[in-house]
Amino acid sequence: MCCCRLQSCCCYPLREGSIAIGIIDVILSALALGLNVWPIVASGGVARPLYTFIAVYAISIGFSILLIRGAVQNKAGPCLAWIIWSSICLVLNIGLLGLLCSVAYSASLFSGTASQSTFLGGFLTDAIAIGIYVVIAIVAVFIFILIYGIMVVNSFRQEVNESGGNPGSYPMQSV
Repeated sequence: MCCCRLQSCCCYPLREGSIAIGIIDVILSALALGLNVWPIVASGGVARPLYTFIAVYAISIGFSILLIRGAVQNKAGPCLAWIIWSSICLVLNIGLLGLLCSVAYSASLFSGTASQSTFLGGFLTDAIAIGIYVVIAIVAVFIFILIYGIMVVNSFRQEVNESGGNPGSYPMQSV
């Protein structure tokens, strides 16, 4: 079985990289949670948010705190929990990217017919398509960062397992 095993995270040891990934994940999840809760607070409870997103970001904060704690204490179990959670989020983000690509394709098809009928309709559909392409680019960058984070934390987890006398999950391979 082939596994990409990293030796460092951006010129820092894997332990420090894993802690940094956990801190960044806590910050980004807290910001996203705040952006989802803000409409409820601003409207006095009238707004109806998607509670699924609020729950996902709250769970993500919990797993990120587990990652930080596991990296500080050199324990592989909490790191594995974060890897599993992040892998689930990665699969969902890839599905979201596929959905956005199909919506962008449909919008570009609709844009071609709408721009011939009215100027304003064509302009609006073009603006929507451009907005969707920007979101696609942001989600794609997020996916690549998440993949790198999973690789760093998994390499750290393997390093902790091997230093504790446990056999490594994979044969030692450097990248």
